Amino acid sequence: MKNRPNQVVTVLLVIVALVFTGVSSYGATWEPFEFRGNESYSFEVTWQGSEGEESSIYEFRILEDKDGGYTVRFISEVKLSSSDELTGDLVYGAWSGYGVPIGYLLVNPIYSMMFGELDLKVGEKMSFYGQGRMEVIGTEKVAGKEGFLCKLTGDEGLMGEWVIDPDLALPLRSKMYESSGFDGAVELVNYERL
Repeated sequence: MKNRPNQVVTVLLVIVALVFTGVSSYGATWEPFEFRGNESYSFEVTWQGSEGEESSIYEFRILEDKDGGYTVRFISEVKLSSSDELTGDLVYGAWSGYGVPIGYLLVNPIYSMMFGELDLKVGEKMSFYGQGRMEVIGTEKVAGKEGFLCKLTGDEGLMGEWVIDPDLALPLRSKMYESSGFDGAVELVNYERL
């Protein structure tokens, strides 16, 4: 019986050590699209056009109104080389030639599945429903923000890569690849809390 207090203390110390070790080695997860309001994002969007790589700027701001609502402003900018490019496609935004709306590149609903279960710590790996493997391979700075570099590979090679800052609602960078190589990217160039 006299060893009982020592055993209790030992068990408590082991539990405390396990809890603190677990917390320090546990990676954060990312909850995409959880905007805070009063923030501004600016992205450079790059894609493979008919004559090579093209790019444009996409910005949006989320401002809280005095009545508790929000105003969201979208701005896109693209450089056209001639008046021949002034077509009805511009109504759909600068990326109509890319074939994928900008919203899908930035606010892809699959992000919740891909990143909701992935611990963001270097070396973490996860199989993605037999379609590929996601791996956190390091950290990287984009537009002054530190994020985790995550790569998705499949049977044919690299499919996509993302730089994720768990504190922001959108990826710092998202790059997509086809079997022939680079297909398109969205990269943060500026983020501000307003």
